[in-house]
Amino acid sequence: MIYVIDQNYFRSQELERLIETDSTAQFVIPDVAFIEMCKGDKWQEVMRMSLGTLSKCPGRVYHSLGVGQALKKELSTRRSINGHLSPKQFRVFVRSILFDVAKETSDGGVSLLSERMAEVQKEIRENELNHAHNQESLKTRTKIIKDALGPEVLRLLKNGLADDSERLALIRRVAIDLLRTHLKNDGWPDNSVNAFIKSKPLTLRFFILSVRHAIEWARKNGLDSMAPEKITNDMLDQEYVLIASFFDGILSKEAEVNRAHADLAAILRMDASLKRSANGRPPGPVRGEVHSP
Repeated sequence: MIYVIDQNYFRSQELERLIETDSTAQFVIPDVAFIEMCKGDKWQEVMRMSLGTLSKCPGRVYHSLGVGQALKKELSTRRSINGHLSPKQFRVFVRSILFDVAKETSDGGVSLLSERMAEVQKEIRENELNHAHNQESLKTRTKIIKDALGPEVLRLLKNGLADDSERLALIRRVAIDLLRTHLKNDGWPDNSVNAFIKSKPLTLRFFILSVRHAIEWARKNGLDSMAPEKITNDMLDQEYVLIASFFDGILSKEAEVNRAHADLAAILRMDASLKRSANGRPPGPVRGEVHSP
């Protein structure tokens, strides 16, 4: 089993027990975890404490590309990132950090991080931790998705009148439709769009989680009153789920992270038929397809 680890799980007793009782278990530290560990002035102290448990088994640890980097790579190559999320140089780098943590030194990966940390933290503040930008981005994305769903479907979802299978089918349908439109607007021919979506790339999974996220916000009516920092945290949580969907599981203490991971896994198991109707939309309507009992 290969697990992606959420930041809140690194120092847990559960992780210690798993490492001790299952010698075959392997672990992936997603790029977003390093963002969370390294965002503050005491980044090195935080990182050493967080990675203390994993430093006992460095040969079983991997490091993944960031979601933004993976999305760019997929869209430029028109191929799924699956199988290429943890390049060899990433593996070497993270294990060098773990060796430093275990030996309480700064001779390897920690030294390399220290040299670039001022630049890295500046990039983090301007991008991943840019709360105002994240808030506007999520509002824009949510509006597009709410418009695609329509008021009647939103009403049914808010009132709990759709069962899980209907909700998940709706998320999948809207995500595929939106992604198809996005790719065609970017000049992709139909055959490339079909092949790309059939491969279940990270880009599709990103759209699925975005639609799911928007529906959750719409159901709770909480987006407008939510603090920008909380929105950033929610968006970072989605990155753990995205990366974990390419491996065997996620280790997280956040109930919503685990629910999102379960929903995404269920949607990816659904029939991937991409047959189109004459007007170019997926078969069946998007609006009104969720029915009350």
